[in-house]
Order: sequence, then C-alpha cells, then structure tokens
Amino acid sequence: GLPGIDEAVELQWAMVLGWKTALTGEVSLPFMRSGTMHIFAISGLHIALIAAILLALLRLVNVPQFLCGAIVLPLIWFYTAATEWQASAIRATVMTSVILAGWMLRRPANLLNSLMAAALLILVWDPAQLFQAGFQLSFGAVLGIVVLMPLFDRWRLLLLEPAATNPDVPDPRWELSFGPRPAPTALASGDPAPPQRAGRLPKALLWRFQRLLLLPDPMLLPELRPRWQRLLLRGYHWVAAAFSVSLAASLATLPLIAYYFHLFTPVSLAANLVVVPLSGLALMCGLGSIACAAWLPAAAELFNHAGWFFMWLMVHISRWMASLPGAYWQILAPGALGLVFYYGALGALRWRPVPRTRRRWLWGCLAVVGAAWMAGNWRESATARVTVLPLRGGHAVWANPPGREPEWLVDCGDAFSAERVTLPFLRAQGMNRLSRLILTHGDVRHTGGLTNLLAELPTDRLYTADTPFLSQPYRRGLAAWTRAHGPPVLLAAGQAAGPWEVLHPDPANAFPQADDKALVLRTRFHGARLLLCAELGHAGQSALLQRHADLEADIVVSGLPAAGEPLRDALLDAIRPRLIVIADDLGRVGAQARPALQSRLERRGAPVLFTRHSRAVTLVFRDSSIRVQTMEGNPFDLPPRPSRP
Repeated sequence: GLPGIDEAVELQWAMVLGWKTALTGEVSLPFMRSGTMHIFAISGLHIALIAAILLALLRLVNVPQFLCGAIVLPLIWFYTAATEWQASAIRATVMTSVILAGWMLRRPANLLNSLMAAALLILVWDPAQLFQAGFQLSFGAVLGIVVLMPLFDRWRLLLLEPAATNPDVPDPRWELSFGPRPAPTALASGDPAPPQRAGRLPKALLWRFQRLLLLPDPMLLPELRPRWQRLLLRGYHWVAAAFSVSLAASLATLPLIAYYFHLFTPVSLAANLVVVPLSGLALMCGLGSIACAAWLPAAAELFNHAGWFFMWLMVHISRWMASLPGAYWQILAPGALGLVFYYGALGALRWRPVPRTRRRWLWGCLAVVGAAWMAGNWRESATARVTVLPLRGGHAVWANPPGREPEWLVDCGDAFSAERVTLPFLRAQGMNRLSRLILTHGDVRHTGGLTNLLAELPTDRLYTADTPFLSQPYRRGLAAWTRAHGPPVLLAAGQAAGPWEVLHPDPANAFPQADDKALVLRTRFHGARLLLCAELGHAGQSALLQRHADLEADIVVSGLPAAGEPLRDALLDAIRPRLIVIADDLGRVGAQARPALQSRLERRGAPVLFTRHSRAVTLVFRDSSIRVQTMEGNPFDLPPRPSRP
C-alpha cells in the first residue's frame, strides 16, 4: 500500500527482516553517531518483543503456561531462521529460550543466571564467539543492566519518592527492593539515641527539594492523590527507568565501542529514549503487516503506513541528534590497562557488600592499575608516530608529533581512497578536526579526494606547492577551500611549515611533468630525520641535488613517478638512508615497482619496504630508537647508522 520504495521502507526491511543491503555507509553513519545503530541488528529487542506479543496473545485465550512456552519457543527460532541465522539473533534467541524454559518450569527468575547460561551454551557451541565484537557488546550491555540497574533504581527511588528519604514513613516498595529499614534512632530500652551522622542534612535538604517539585505528600494514600500528581509521578518513573537502562548499557559498553568503532556518543543516552520506543512500534507494525497480509490486506496496508511513519521519524531524529554539537567524538581505542582500570572503577560501584579488608585490597590494586595506565599514556605522549598509507597508486603520510603539537596529513589519495581509507584511518586516530593538511602536487592519485576529505573532516590549515597544476580535482578542491577559508598557504624551497622543511621545488624552475614539481619535505623527530620525496621524477631529483648539499636522512619515503625511477643512486648517496619505503600498490595497473628497481634498492644494504607487500608502514620514534611496524610482517628496530666511508 505504500506509494514506492524509499529509505524508510528499506530500513524497515533491515530492522524487521535483517536485510542488510539497505545499511550502506552513508545511511548507517547517523545511526552510529547517535548511538542507535543497534536497533537494526536482530537482537534481544526484536526477539523479546516477538516473544512478549505471542505470550500475551496466548495468555489472553487462557493457554496454560507450559503450553505457551512450548508454542513460543519454536516460533522465535523460526523467526531467527527466517532472518538468515544472524549471530546477534542466535545470541538473543538462546538467551530468550533459557528465560522461557525457566518460566515454563515455574522456576524463580534470575536474569544473571540466565545470562551466564546462555553465554555458556553459545561458547560451548562456538568458543570463537568470545572474541567477536557482537558477542562482547550484546552480553556486556545486558550484564551492565543486570549489575548496575539495582544501584540506579535505588538512586531513582531516593530522588523521586519522598517516602524513601523520610525514615518515619513506611514504604513497602523500599522494603521489597532493599530489605527492612534500619532500626529507629531511639532504642527500645530507653537508652539515648546514637549520634546523628552528617548524612542527615543532605537528606533533609533533599526532602525540601522534593516538596518544591510538587511531588505527592507521602502521608496520602495513592488513591487519594490528585490524578495529575499520579500521572506526573508515573512519567517521572518511566523516564528515569528508561534513562537508567540506557545509562547502564552505555557505561558497560563504552570502552568496547571505543575499541571497535573509535566512537564516544554522549547523545545516545537521549537518542535511545526516543528511538528505541519508536523502533518497537515500527517492529510491531512490521510483524502486524506480515501476520495480516494473507487474510486481511487492508490491515496490512495500515500497518505498512504506520511502520513507514515510525521509521521516518527514527531516521530524522537520529540525523538531527547526530548533528548536535558534541553529539559524538572520535576517540582512540583504549589499551588493555585502560580497559582493566575502567571496568574496575565501574565495578567499584558495587563493592559495598564486600568486606572492608578486601575492599582495601581491591582499591589498592585499582590504584596500581590506574598509575600504570597513566604512566603508559605519559610515555606514549612523548612518542612520535608516522604512518605511510598506500592509496591505489598514490600514498598519504600521517605524522603525529610528540606532545601537544598539531598533527599533519600529507596528501589524501583519490576520491575513493579518501572515503574508504584515509577518513576511516583518521577517525581511528581520534581526529574530530584535522589540524594541518599538505598537498604535495596536483596528481589525482594523491589529491583527488580533497573535496571529499574537506566535506567530512573540518581542517584548520591547508598548505600546497607554489606552482600551478592542471589537475581538475585538485583545482576544484582548492577553489572550495578558498571560498570557505581564503587562499591556502603556498610553499616553496627554503620555507618551513611547522616541523617540515621544504627542500623542493623552486618556483623559478619550470618542469613539464607534475611529478617533478612535487613538494619534498624533511622533518626531525627525536634526532632522526625523515625525508618525503612524493613521486619526484628524474628532473626533480637533479634539481634537488643541485640545490642542497646536505640531504642526509634516516628514512626516505617515495612513490613511483609516471616516467623514470624514483631515488636514483646519486640521490641515495646523498641521503644515506637507514630505511627505504616505496609506496606501490598491487591494486592498480602500472603502480608496482619493477624488478630492476627492487634489485637496485636492495643492493644499497638498507632495509627496503614495498607497500604492496607490507601494506601500511608505521614508524615509531621514541628517544633514540626507531621502531618499524607493518601490517604484514613482524616489527623491527632500525640498525644504527653506518659510518661514512
């Protein structure tokens, strides 16, 4: 009954039937940034809602409890099979089956035991699930809700129920949740009352504050309270309970989301309060459409239109919330010590039942882990990192100097590489803004993705060569930058850009090839020199040798020029590198180093890395050592510089 297939319809297919084709990168990005992407996984929300609907219908016609479970269990497994046995659906169905089995047998419900039983069953069947992000996030979120919700419920009751803070007013809900109240202050034997603690004053102030909020009088029975007070209190409880569930799940999964997705989404606490109920309504509409399509098409059409409306609301709310200032942050993945310290601090919220002597040991261990974590972060801040990214025949260089100095990106790749490699890499480095960007030359393989990069990542300052280039993508990117920020900073030989020294080109020299006009940059980290030659051709190398007598560098990085070979022997004699990195690529025709070039470079005696084999190369500058890490291969330390003959 819908007029056509649009984004909302496809997203409803994804949520109800597990059709993942609709979840492209552009569509799913707002949901990831607003922390609501989980609604599209066939997970506990879907399975629990389906089970609850079926149980409610069966109990409505007085089907016995055991028979209800016997009917619902195969139906939810049939739904899991219909959605192509997704891992998240299997985990949720196992969890629901364990809980339903206990309910069928009239056993006392214990969510923590059921959670651990479901995890044990899944790990016995497939132990590798323990190392998958979906398993960790699913069970981590539910475990956080189980462990933290009692604590949050207590705080919620203290904040929203005046009777909970008045020791003279009995409240059966308090006793049901937290046990009997403490003994009265005056002893039955007539002895004087024990001294009052300092904590009584905040409780008295809280009592006055609650009365100012027009919360109901605790001396009145609920039936005698005005209707508006009952509705207001019910709304308070619903919002606070929903917020507590969202907060507990977010706290439990925050470091895992940072580790796998490099995201911190504070807006998710508010977004989930709105989007999750809407997703439940959209899911119910989808299930209603499936159930009514064969025998009541008119009702199915109504369900389709209602589901489309709820999904349309979810899309626009998620996009709006993701666009709010501070809605999300790209962050670095935490290390092992950071994870231990975080979960130890989170577990400290529930250490109260632990004996005091053991608590002291736990606090001591947590303090040691925290000190080691801070020491590791301080040591890491004094380290410089440089990463060479091969990009379909071009390459980009990411430099993160030590301390608080700004980060630098040299080139960005073509449009495809900028979106698929450069931007995800920068987000994984925790970059919400790009401090400095240098464009070495106008070759499309190096700078064709400039417009895409600037559209997704705000950039503070742009540098480029003080020579003209004919590349149209390069010119369009510079024009867009000039309209928004003014002209870029032009660089020529003899100038400097932050820690980078510009060695080439000179605007007075005219080169017919764009590769010969590329910027040649040199910098120093912890006493070690790094030289970036872009794709410098034969004429450019000759001009560089004539202009500079001192070209010595510990590491040289070069691409493959369109004509000729990079790093001629005369240039290498002047550089005397300890490591040579050649940025070539197997994914593009003609972008591979030839065997003659490989043999010539290997005869130099220094290690040579070709990125078509090693992939990305990361150089770690720490004190007087240089650590070389590659995606394919074992890391190694550079040998000391040989003495000059």
